Amino acid sequence: MSCDSQLSDLELEDERFAILLQNEEFMSELRKNREFLSSLNSDVGFGTPCKSSAEDDSDFKEKLKHMGKVSKKKFSQMARVFTGKKKKKSSGSSSGGCGNSSSKDHVLLTQDDNSTD
Repeated sequence: MSCDSQLSDLELEDERFAILLQNEEFMSELRKNREFLSSLNSDVGFGTPCKSSAEDDSDFKEKLKHMGKVSKKKFSQMARVFTGKKKKKSSGSSSGGCGNSSSKDHVLLTQDDNSTD
């Protein structure tokens, strides 16, 4: 793999993370998933689960910045499921805005599938 290709993959991963972190619905699913929270908390050295209140949003996002390998894998799995659900929901409607965003998320995530396995 060339340096340009590796850099492109990293940029793509950063873009995918940014898109998902801006999605309130996905962030809510992350906070509700005990398995992910447990993994995240052990990765970043916290024993207590994240709270879901708005004041803890910045703390939760800070923890996400320091995800370990296991948490990243779980994050990616949840993202694939989440974007798959959104794609199915938006494919039934003809409103272009949401469908395009979901498709973009799905494309970014499916490209990541090949690199994580």
